[in-house]
Amino acid sequence: MSYLPTSDFEANAFYFAIGTLAYNLFLLFKQILDKSLQKHTVKTIRYKLYNIAGKVVAHARKISLKVNEEFAKLLQNIRDKAYEVSLE
Repeated sequence: MSYLPTSDFEANAFYFAIGTLAYNLFLLFKQILDKSLQKHTVKTIRYKLYNIAGKVVAHARKISLKVNEEFAKLLQNIRDKAYEVSLE
């Protein structure tokens, strides 16, 4: 959010609102992560979670994501915690 993309005030306000929403969603997401991941920055979380090598497989009318077992456990843990938080 260090620069504004246009000289139009309303467009810049919308850009800033989207950036604020993304930041707040990321802070909420960090709360459901393991304690070891909560201290990291956006860039580190993006690298550790979003850059996981995997393969999308379509078989028997199902689509699944094949990843390393370590990452599968991490992703399942995040999913479980997100579900628990949604019930509160």
